[in-house]
Amino acid sequence: MDGQTQRLSEKLESLLRETAETAAELQRRQHDSSRPRRYIDIERQAHLDGRRLSCLIQRQAVRDVAAEANPEAACPKCGATCTIWTEARPLTSIDGEVETVEPVARCNRCRRSFFPSA
Repeated sequence: MDGQTQRLSEKLESLLRETAETAAELQRRQHDSSRPRRYIDIERQAHLDGRRLSCLIQRQAVRDVAAEANPEAACPKCGATCTIWTEARPLTSIDGEVETVEPVARCNRCRRSFFPSA
């Protein structure tokens, strides 16, 4: 693991610990004090928070991939060079809804849109 990767890994660990502390504090404050706190409730909320984090990570990673993509692609029918742009598209992941972006291009010669792959 190179130095930058190690620093990012350590930063993530620190932020995850801080997130866990914040989430636990929020759970304590939102708890109805008229009934006892049960582990199942703590676990359920932690799982929901984890799913939210997963969706945020997926959204950012997909946006990073789209930002690294080529700005042009060849039309699969005629081979003309076409400009690529991105469009938002909702996706249902195993953890919930994720707003993704996908590359789209339009060939004016063929008068058709296509979805270029990497």
